[in-house]
Amino acid sequence: MSLIADEVKELRQMSKQLAAGKIDRKYVETQMKIYKETHKRAELVLKMMISCGTPHLIENRLHGMNIISRGEFVRPAVEIEMETIQCPDKSNKIITRQECFDYSGETANLLTCKSCENFKITRNLIFPKE
Repeated sequence: MSLIADEVKELRQMSKQLAAGKIDRKYVETQMKIYKETHKRAELVLKMMISCGTPHLIENRLHGMNIISRGEFVRPAVEIEMETIQCPDKSNKIITRQECFDYSGETANLLTCKSCENFKITRNLIFPKE
C-alpha cells in the first residue's frame, strides 16, 4: 500500500475506535497534526515535480517514493489546444493543436490541411460534433 492509502485506512480505524470509546480525542488530534504535516510535505514534492516533469515521470517518482500506488494516479487534464502534434505540412515540426487549427485556417493551407489526419482530429477535439 502507499502512504496515502495507509493513512486513509488508519483514519477510518481511528474513527471507529473513537466512536467506540477505545481511544481519546487528544490522540486523534495528535495523529491528525502528523498527517497534516505529512501531506504538506507531499504537496510540496508534488508541486516541485509538476513544475519540472511530465505526468508519466511524476507518476513514476511518486510511486517510487511510495506516496501513491499505481492505481491512485490521475493524469492531469491537458488543455486540448496545448497538446502537441507533428505537422506534416511543416516538415513534421512539433506544433500545438491551436497552431494547427490557426495554420489550417489560412487560405493557402486549406486544401492540404483538409486531408491531414492531425487536422481532422484537432478540429473534432476543439469543435466536437454533437
